[in-house]
Amino acid sequence: MERFHQLDDMLQTTWNMLFRGATQRRNAFRTPILSSIQQDMPNARMVVLRKTNVATRQLLFYTDIRSPKVKELQANPNSCLVFWHPNKHLQVRAYGTIEIEAQNDFAKSIWDTIAPKNRKDYASLLAPSSSTDTPDNFLAPHWNVDTVTATDTTENYQNFAVLVATIERLDCLHLHREGHQRAEFWWNGKHWDSTWLIP
Repeated sequence: MERFHQLDDMLQTTWNMLFRGATQRRNAFRTPILSSIQQDMPNARMVVLRKTNVATRQLLFYTDIRSPKVKELQANPNSCLVFWHPNKHLQVRAYGTIEIEAQNDFAKSIWDTIAPKNRKDYASLLAPSSSTDTPDNFLAPHWNVDTVTATDTTENYQNFAVLVATIERLDCLHLHREGHQRAEFWWNGKHWDSTWLIP
């Protein structure tokens, strides 16, 4: 990737990469690290970027509503997502707030697009992070067969949630042999303001 000469070019490239991360399965931006606040300590984990809406500045992720991160985000919706592209040498830290969508028309419309076999992530009989004596996922018996139907997964919808992150600030770091570059972008309510930063 060539060095950036304009802040707008860096911003556009960042959002283009976030868009591709949601649409290309092998894209490095597909699996960022999501950090939330667990009481007074940071807590981080990898998530899968499912959709990017550039116009609304929103990034979408799926989760099991019983997972600890949901409770953390309900208590404090402030979050940071960290993306790294090893080939482009670009790190993006995206700051914003996360809303949890579950048991509503929006969540149901997304659930209906998920293939039944891929709903396994929300099907454990125990909540995520539950302590067990075995390395079992505690899935119902029908998940062990080759064909899982939508009917088989009906009860698992209650565990499904969509995390909607609205991005308010971006910190972008581009590592380059001719000199690293860093910039900050923040949403002022109408458009993005920006400044170069010392890397």
